[in-house]
Amino acid sequence: MQDELHESIYNRNWGIKAVNAVSKKARENFLKYSDILIKNGAEIIISGCTEIPLALPERSIKKIY
Repeated sequence: MQDELHESIYNRNWGIKAVNAVSKKARENFLKYSDILIKNGAEIIISGCTEIPLALPERSIKKIY
């Protein structure tokens, strides 16, 4: 899934770094990644890339599910 995550950041047409506003596809991908982490027991998700909070600005991901 790491390649897909990389694509969500760097894709020239819809990636977070390529477009002015976060695309629907990039946001949906990051929500999917968060859901997978939560389902696998993650209690905290660290947005280690400065672009990730642009796609997931919520303070608590569980609130949006």
